[in-house]
Amino acid sequence: LHAIKEELETNRYVVNEKLPKEIESKMAVVADLNRVTDIAAIDKNDIVELQQKV
Repeated sequence: LHAIKEELETNRYVVNEKLPKEIESKMAVVADLNRVTDIAAIDKNDIVELQQKV
């Protein structure tokens, strides 16, 4: 019975403290990656257009 109580306390810690912090961290990484993917990439047509302007 004591071992079950300890396991329950460990699980509570994981669910209430550890996982929310990890989820928050992962969501920040996802937000950063989304910002990077939203940046328009320069393709060959853009380079040609810039060369023509120069």
